[in-house]
Amino acid sequence: MDPNLTAIERAFQAAKSGEAASMDDILRLLKREGYQVQYVAGLSIRRQLRGLMKGAKSLRGPGPSET
Repeated sequence: MDPNLTAIERAFQAAKSGEAASMDDILRLLKREGYQVQYVAGLSIRRQLRGLMKGAKSLRGPGPSET
């Protein structure tokens, strides 16, 4: 856990970077890193995170099962 990042900031970082491909991925990552996941429970935040993950996926291109 980075003491300089909040759970929400870390979630957005993971979504933008492509490190997480789903909300489940983000929640597992946050738990594993010691963050409180209830801070990422809001509908608006989740919608924004999904949009970022979708954008990151389109920049990476199709995965191995999508070719």
